[in-house]
Amino acid sequence: MRRSLPYRIFSRSQRTPVFFKENILIRYLCLPCEVSGLLALVVIFLLFLLGGCGPVYRTVYTYQPPQDAQGMHCTMLCENIRMQCRTNETYRIQSCEDENRIAHLEYERCVVMEYDYCWDNWTMFCGMGNYKRCDTDYRLCYQNCGGQIFSREVCVSGCDR
Repeated sequence: MRRSLPYRIFSRSQRTPVFFKENILIRYLCLPCEVSGLLALVVIFLLFLLGGCGPVYRTVYTYQPPQDAQGMHCTMLCENIRMQCRTNETYRIQSCEDENRIAHLEYERCVVMEYDYCWDNWTMFCGMGNYKRCDTDYRLCYQNCGGQIFSREVCVSGCDR
């Protein structure tokens, strides 16, 4: 499944990327793109430095299973659903990365064949996986089965001891 992102076309004669989105042609010079990309990296680096100044906390969950056999069976089903969710998320990321590889190979083939316009339509970033959603759904399912969940915040780095 391809994402509907703007397509980049590189013209051999102009060496300038051309973007198509919703039938609107937008041209830009490469220099502002490179400068804005560098500026974005600097801003991300500064935010990373500022974020490392304080303590970092993580939520730890303790699970108390339900007392009856039906509730225990229900929580096992919740675990199966969570594992399927995680598997689907891993598959989604892998599919995205495979599509990126194929798109990049098609672009390289186009450049080698010296066509006038070559489409470079890879999605750039596939994400790291939304496993938090799977875990959140699992906790909700676990509680609906009669289990109890206790949470507490634990300092993992930058802690005052």
